[in-house]
Amino acid sequence: MYGKHHSVRARQKIRKARIGRFGGEKNNMYGKHHSEISRKKISESRTGRFIGEKANGWRGGRRDHGGYIQIYNPDHPYAGTRGYVSEHRLVMEKKLDRYLTKDEVVHHLDGDKKNNNINNLVVMSQPEHLKLMNHNWWKTGLGKYVLVYKPDHPYCSKQGYVKEHRLIMEKYLGRYLSRDDHIHHINGNKNDNRIENLLLLTRSEHSKLHMKLNNSEPTKNEYQCISEMFNFISG
Repeated sequence: MYGKHHSVRARQKIRKARIGRFGGEKNNMYGKHHSEISRKKISESRTGRFIGEKANGWRGGRRDHGGYIQIYNPDHPYAGTRGYVSEHRLVMEKKLDRYLTKDEVVHHLDGDKKNNNINNLVVMSQPEHLKLMNHNWWKTGLGKYVLVYKPDHPYCSKQGYVKEHRLIMEKYLGRYLSRDDHIHHINGNKNDNRIENLLLLTRSEHSKLHMKLNNSEPTKNEYQCISEMFNFISG
């Protein structure tokens, strides 16, 4: 049949022939039941069959799960059903020299769930963590911004959040920014919201700046591009 295909009629016949082939009275176990001893043996034979090193997706006991790094540690009192524990919790437990309770949460200060350096971790209770996350929504990476919960802000989102760099510039200027006011991160890091790293531009100026940066040589300093952009606008 290499390179050939069954016709629609042939496929229908094959399908009908297979339906119920091992169902009902044709099944060897039809009307029968496993004894308690048999069920126990079957259960024992399957327990742990695909866990740990026997799992098809085994990667040496280290995996990425929901953005977090997990370590295979089946002897841990709070290990998951497959024997894994979040690495950041293990790191904190090693520092405290005790097991963390289920009510204790380990927060990543920089928002990077994979940065499990002990200096980036702080332990807190679940209510404390929930309160923190409700007021600061962290997103990591150069392409993401830090959002702050400000439901009373006139330009907040529907969820009540405002970009942190806009709040910092507003505090510096002593006024609200308009929708046409744009903030540029000079070093390109959208998480670096120090006032010296922020530049206030109009929408059109910001667009021209990024066009200039995208067309500049990789070795050119961004500050030179900003200076040239202002000369280009004023000229």
